[in-house]
Amino acid sequence: MKLRVITAAFAGVAIALTGATAASADDSPQVDRKEFAATKLGETIAVVKERFDSRGTQLDLDSYDGARHQVRSWTATTSADGIVMLDFVKKDGVWVVDGKLAMWMDGPEQTRNKMTHGEFRQVKKGLTLAEVRAIADTKGTTQFELRDTEDRMLTIDWPVPDSVDGVASVDFEWKKGAYRVVSKFVYWG
Repeated sequence: MKLRVITAAFAGVAIALTGATAASADDSPQVDRKEFAATKLGETIAVVKERFDSRGTQLDLDSYDGARHQVRSWTATTSADGIVMLDFVKKDGVWVVDGKLAMWMDGPEQTRNKMTHGEFRQVKKGLTLAEVRAIADTKGTTQFELRDTEDRMLTIDWPVPDSVDGVASVDFEWKKGAYRVVSKFVYWG
């Protein structure tokens, strides 16, 4: 349920935030990867405000599954289209993080090692993130991160040969103690 609420709120705000400018300093109300990674489930909205330098923009306030929830968004520092969203739930009168989502939207880092056609064919459902990184011989760039009390998901992009616009994108979900491939997509450019 939480995944649907965050995803629905994200879909509605993503269009509205297109064209927002990215920041480069940590003392701005935009969120960088390090600040996002430091945010833990169960932290209060006050802790998040201190870390992100802002309470963000409230996108949704609703009750479901017997609890009061609010979803807030911030601009990501990685690109003009990047967004960070947190789902807060009210527990004992205090708003605490119940889920977090980031869409970094900065594309794959153009590393020397590219994911080739042959390597992409080797990527199969069920492989772990470590196995895919070993196949690609590079770590890739995280584009999407979701974590809540029920789900953990990542999308990682790799550059492809002979194209700065091409991308090999692999979706992972936390299963059996590791991030595992659930789907993949490639655009050779």
